[in-house]
Amino acid sequence: MSLLLIPSFVANPSIAALKHQACYQNASLLNFHTIHDDYFSYLMLPSLTRDKPGVCMLHDMWSFTGHCAYSYDCSKWQTGCGKCPYPNALPVIEQDATSLEWKLKNWVYQHSNLTIVAPSRWVAECAKQSMLNCCDRKIKNCLFTKN
Repeated sequence: MSLLLIPSFVANPSIAALKHQACYQNASLLNFHTIHDDYFSYLMLPSLTRDKPGVCMLHDMWSFTGHCAYSYDCSKWQTGCGKCPYPNALPVIEQDATSLEWKLKNWVYQHSNLTIVAPSRWVAECAKQSMLNCCDRKIKNCLFTKN
């Protein structure tokens, strides 16, 4: 099996051309981490996973909220966001388009071939309560210290 790890620092224009690159064409599985919009346009997920399955590792809540990486005491991410109580939470927003952003993310996930995984029980449980309505596996982040 050939795995293509899509790093978080890949710029959006590179993603559009990615399907024509040998690394994409030779991969049998795509591995996504940190798909925040500044690093990667999540809108490309349906196109990228149309021909190849993807695994998306959730490191925070951004993937299923209108913009927040962490929602604090707000639970709007469970039903659709809008009128965000934390516009200055990272990533900061100038205008509240969180309802639209949440709807776009929901559409993208419904049209993508993704397995959702998380490194922690907390993120996995949040994903189960979100538009994703799942978290297939919990995969721990770890370092091997012995050979």
